Amino acid sequence: MRQALACEDCGQQQAGGLCEACGYRRRTEAAIVEAGLVAATWSADLTDPGDVAAVSAEVRATMEREIADARAEYLRRARAERAARETGTAAAVPNPAPLQASA
Repeated sequence: MRQALACEDCGQQQAGGLCEACGYRRRTEAAIVEAGLVAATWSADLTDPGDVAAVSAEVRATMEREIADARAEYLRRARAERAARETGTAAAVPNPAPLQASA
């Protein structure tokens, strides 16, 4: 009966309560929160909630920006490869640069 449940996040039918995409989204959110707290333990004054929040917010902003950049690159490459398949030409998609850690 559980399989008949819709996803509680997006409403996709027969998702067993949580579809795969929303499950990944939730896990990503939890990882971002945890990364912010780990960074705060090393660089924030743990007795100052404002400092901990500021470090966590900076980590969140950085990770969200990096995720958006990676997603955009993936979609750009996928579109180029799809267009190449549809036209029968070789995809002129260079390999992406290696990921660099943000400073």
